[in-house]
Parts: sequence; C-alpha cells; structure tokens
Amino acid sequence: MGTPVVPLELGLNCSLCFPPGFTPKYVYVVFEDIQNCPESTLPLPNNQVFKLTQQSGDSCTWQNPENPVWVCTWYHLPTYCILHLVNQENHIEYFTSVGESPCLRYFVNGITESHCQIPYPGVFGGTGRVYYNNDPIPGILCESMGFHPGEKNLSHKTP
Repeated sequence: MGTPVVPLELGLNCSLCFPPGFTPKYVYVVFEDIQNCPESTLPLPNNQVFKLTQQSGDSCTWQNPENPVWVCTWYHLPTYCILHLVNQENHIEYFTSVGESPCLRYFVNGITESHCQIPYPGVFGGTGRVYYNNDPIPGILCESMGFHPGEKNLSHKTP
C-alpha cells in the first residue's frame, strides 16, 4: 500500500486568489530556461525547487526567507501579481515578472536579452511556474520532495 502521507497544510485565507479554506501555506516554484548573458558565468537556478511559505503579515505573499542564497517571492495585489527571484550572494535579480491579473501561476521573465547590454554579468529569459494543491507534479519537484510512487499531486503531501 505504500507509506501514508500527511494532507496538505492550509494557510490563512488569501481572498484575492482562493475561496475560503483553500489557501495553501506552502507553494513551490520552479524556473526553467534562464540563460546567462554572453561572457557571464553566473550560477543558474534552472530546475531548482523553491519552497515558499505564506507570510504571516500578508496572506497573499509567499517567500523563502530561510534560503541564504536565493530569495523567491510570489505575491498578489488586487489587479496584478509578481514572481521575483534575487541571488543574495551576487545581488543580481534573476527573474521578475508582473502578471496583469492576480493569481497567475505561469510567468515569463521580464528580464530580456536587451538586459545583456548593461556592462555587468547578468541573466535573461526563462519561465517560472508556481505549483500547489492538486497540481500535477513535474519530475524535478517529485524528486526534491521525496514523493513515493503513485503520489500524483501536492494535496497528498505536506511540505
């Protein structure tokens, strides 16, 4: 039968995006296809899983403040939402995207190749995806969370 798992932990209600009783305490973000500018050798966050925790002071913001290298933030305002990633070691913004409506979960990096004209090492491009609740889990997320065979979505496991 496999190892039993704990149900998803819910957070405080974020009425901008979720019906009452369905706001996740944790979300997971995976970035793909972020590229180095020419002559840049920066470490890239592609295919890393970022576990974000709902912030107690703002029920519509999730962040990973315990990570000493990467700060990833997903937050919502009444008319838009933002996904943002900064490397704290090199102080470079790797990803930023503003969605034109709240609650988006798929983002295209607003940092484009034209950013490479600036005379310092940088990155550009890529996408970011936010996962929670009953989402199908990509392989990289499964592996990082230690899912067992047969577990298909985040509602089956507490982060």
